[in-house]
Amino acid sequence: EGLQRRADRLLGPFPVGSRVKNQRGFPPQHRHPWRVQDCPHREDLRMDISRKTPENFPRTAIVTGSDSGIGKATAVALAELGCDVGITWHTDEQGAKATADEVRATGRRAEVRQLDLSALPGAADVIDELADTLGGVDVLVNNAGTGSSALLVDLDFDTWREVIATDLDGAFLCLQRAARR
Repeated sequence: EGLQRRADRLLGPFPVGSRVKNQRGFPPQHRHPWRVQDCPHREDLRMDISRKTPENFPRTAIVTGSDSGIGKATAVALAELGCDVGITWHTDEQGAKATADEVRATGRRAEVRQLDLSALPGAADVIDELADTLGGVDVLVNNAGTGSSALLVDLDFDTWREVIATDLDGAFLCLQRAARR
């Protein structure tokens, strides 16, 4: 029996917002399609930024790997919510500058720095530098990372260690620097 079928059997295929509770007292979940664009509730999944930002909302954020994709979208969303944003890039300086332009278009400040998480532990100094320039750091989004397209059975140990060092050690060191602030 597939996992989704078991979940439906246990929880029932109830719509979002249902007041029915499952055996553990949690609202049941319905089946979501794999792609957001196919989800009938996709409008409900979007961040509502139309409301006024609360007074105690964080005011400074650093988003690693914010030169494109999810990192860029996160940096712009945080700016729309009222944050000044530190933007980092590894190889795409133009992408980082484009992100900074979008952040500035919201009326917020953007600072751009290169971050090479393959040069640990010193690379995490960028977090301190951005925090000093922005006047602190309230939010850190660890988005930078690397990967390999090789199949697991074909992946050599050195590549594995590089991915782990970048994705885990790099995230740890950046988080540690931000948390010390």
